[in-house]
Parts: sequence; C-alpha cells; structure tokens
Amino acid sequence: KEQAEREVGALIGEDYRSFITICQRKYDPRAPYSEEESGYKWGWSLIVLIETGMRISEALALKWEDIDFEENTILINKNISRLPNAPESFATIQNVKTSQREIKLTTPKTKSSIRKISMSSLCKETLLNKKDELMDTSAKNFIFRTSTGGVVTAHQVRRTIMKVLYLMKLYIQFNEIDVGEENTIGSHALRHSYATRRCLEGTPTLVIASELGHADASMVERIYANITSEMRRIFMS
Repeated sequence: KEQAEREVGALIGEDYRSFITICQRKYDPRAPYSEEESGYKWGWSLIVLIETGMRISEALALKWEDIDFEENTILINKNISRLPNAPESFATIQNVKTSQREIKLTTPKTKSSIRKISMSSLCKETLLNKKDELMDTSAKNFIFRTSTGGVVTAHQVRRTIMKVLYLMKLYIQFNEIDVGEENTIGSHALRHSYATRRCLEGTPTLVIASELGHADASMVERIYANITSEMRRIFMS
C-alpha cells in the first residue's frame, strides 16, 4: 500500500491525515492508558512540526511573542539545546533564561535559519487552542512547556513521534531512512513530510528551502527528483 510514498519517508495522503487525526486526540491523564484510544500529551506539538517543517530545537524555543496570529506568521530566531551531561528529561525555564546547566537558548548559527514563516490554518488553530488551555500566555513564556513550568525536551517530543509512527505501523519504515542533518528519525520524518507536500503543491524550491532554513535548495531538489507519479496520485486523492 502506497509504497512509493513511504520509500522517501514522507507522510502524505491517507498517512498524513491519519497522523493528524491521532495527534488531535484529546489527552486525558486520568483515562486508562491505551494507545489505540487515548491522546498523546505532546500530540499537538507534532502538528505544529509537520505543518511548519521546523526543527524540534527551533519549535521548543518559541515564545508567544514569536507568533503573530493576525499576520499568520511565526518568527524563528533561536534554538534550545541540551548541554553535555544534562538529563534528557529535565529542564526548567530558569535554566533556559540564564543559559545555565541543563539547557540553553542560542541564536541559530546561520543567517538562513533566522526566518519568518507562514502558519497554515491547522497550525494556527492548534496554537490558539493550546493558548486557550494555558493560564499564563505572556510573551516571555515558552509555548512548549509542561504543567509544572518546565520546558518540554526534544526527548519528549521524539518519543511521542515514535509512538504515533509505531501506532500507524510506520516506525520500522522510518527507522530505515538516512536521517541526515537532524540525526533523529522523528524530526526528519516530519520536516521531510512538510517539504514533500510543498513540492507536490508545486512550490518553488528556493521558497521551500527558505521555509526550512536552508541556505540553498539542493536538499529540496533531491526531494523533487524522488517524487513519482504514484506519490502525486496519493497526494491528490
């Protein structure tokens, strides 16, 4: 089924729609655990990633002041990274602010990574819903944070990606892909899915490269080269 689509590790067609549906399930920590029925705590964050093509480190660094709901844009101008020897699962906003110990807030290394991108209607709706759920949405606060005030870690996001892909029976397929610059199957899969969908829409390669924060369009050109007539049929279905 839809083998051409999966060979390049892109979620398009029915796979994309299923991924969104699973991520939109409402998370209830009190409900009996069942991957088939319950939602994922960070499922909403995966929608933001697959709808924007952002790197995980870029998304986790977002603050509410970076989102313009009137212009439908997101400003990407910083990263969050974990310092050596820091626990994968622990981070606090205090440590991010002062760039101490566990994680630090940094400026992207390349000019092309600093950019303003457009929000899809689905991405906007997802962020607005999350904003409505939070008690404090002042500009200084990070969008991706826990109920106790901690910063969501890349580890937590990647685990959620793996769980969703496993539920969709796509985990093994994505695990076989050369993940390239991201060095993680999760973020690459969602970035690649975004880029592939944009290619299938006929968006110019330089525009897609700019949206992804790349200095040139070589990676996007490789995606275009791997698009098949079967993938176009799936995308249009």
